[in-house]
Amino acid sequence: TWLAVLAALAVASLTIFALAYFSPFSAWNLQLEFAIADEVWLQEYIWSCIGSFLQQGQDFYPYAMSPRAVMVFWWLFTVIIYGAYTGDLTSALTVSVTSLPIQSFEDMLADGSLTPIMPRGTTIHNVFKGAQSGVYKQITDQMLLADTIPDCAQAVFDKGLVCLSDYTFLLNVANNNCEKVYLAKERANVAPCGFAYPKNAYFSELLDEHLRNLDIIGANSRLFTKYFTNDAPDQSCSVGMSTEADSINMEGVGGALIITGAFYVAGLILLACELVWTRLLRKTPFDCAVF
Repeated sequence: TWLAVLAALAVASLTIFALAYFSPFSAWNLQLEFAIADEVWLQEYIWSCIGSFLQQGQDFYPYAMSPRAVMVFWWLFTVIIYGAYTGDLTSALTVSVTSLPIQSFEDMLADGSLTPIMPRGTTIHNVFKGAQSGVYKQITDQMLLADTIPDCAQAVFDKGLVCLSDYTFLLNVANNNCEKVYLAKERANVAPCGFAYPKNAYFSELLDEHLRNLDIIGANSRLFTKYFTNDAPDQSCSVGMSTEADSINMEGVGGALIITGAFYVAGLILLACELVWTRLLRKTPFDCAVF
């Protein structure tokens, strides 16, 4: 975006200079007594555009209407860019964080409008089913059962239920649907994962060694971070939801750049009218003056 601003600065300077240099209505070309050479010097227009962009004002203004039209645009362009940058800076320094209401089993039960669901026959189902009292027992009395873990997760979207299931699977679902669902903080039946081998399997020692090597070199950690955790490069889920402003992009300032072209065209049209007046109609600039 800033490269586009620099390009606009260069194009504006060159356009204003060209219009002032070729316009028969410029003070320098009319050889008026108050004319100065700065009016047809490119470096002066570059300095004037930089000074106005930095809100330092400028030393002189072109006399002809065509370069003035483009210069007026440059001032408007400066105001738009300053407004966009100020808004972007303000939003970047201000992050709105929303606290999510349900973070534990107690919160879910206290809400009263949420119904838990869990996959039938899974470890977590057996843990809750075996509870004789307490929060687990209360959840068991209310819970619905799904045939599979994906069915449990889908029920969250279709019916607004609360899925209690495998953490890594639900984390992947939440990471891919950040705007719709989130993971609560509380965990149940936390246990390490493992592989089940056939008894006396010939590949068990080789596979164990391979898995240990993957863990030593950090491959397992990288894979888990990439596909499951909140720190995955393309994911933005977290325990709380926050809104962050996007940086200024071409979409944000595209309108200003379009208006730039419109004012350049207006300047060229005015220059064409001035040339038609002096070259084709054989009139002098003073013929259109009103006294």
